[in-house]
Amino acid sequence: MNNKTKILTLSLLTVGLMLVPWSVFSQTDESESGFSDVELTLFAKAFDSVQKVQTEGNDKIDSAIKESEIATERFFEIYGITQNDPQAANQLPPEELDPFIETMDEIAAIQQGLQEKMIAAVREEGLDVNRFNDILAMVQQDPSLQRRVESLLDS
Repeated sequence: MNNKTKILTLSLLTVGLMLVPWSVFSQTDESESGFSDVELTLFAKAFDSVQKVQTEGNDKIDSAIKESEIATERFFEIYGITQNDPQAANQLPPEELDPFIETMDEIAAIQQGLQEKMIAAVREEGLDVNRFNDILAMVQQDPSLQRRVESLLDS
């Protein structure tokens, strides 16, 4: 699996959370997938832009965690504990809990900003966000459509 395939596979988790009003997009030269070549080209460009935003965001999140007052390894331990049992956070000492909460708040703000940037990136390429998500979902399910998009990303 090449890098772009991995990115296509992982992107649904991030981009699929975007919710904005749906607008109709005219289609011409539709393939059997229901997506026109024009839409797939717009999708590929938008996907590339979203990928860049995600990379930037991952770097910011990594920095926030590294700059936290608790060690990175401990941060992830606490994160795992609180994901499995949110009440377990109440048992953590304040010198760990407070910086953990502070870092999580910073990460949430970064993620909100990333979502806004991803929405803007998709729209700037001329594609509606819901349509982008529809195409992304189909790309993950249809290997031939995935190959078409990958060829557009390579061109």
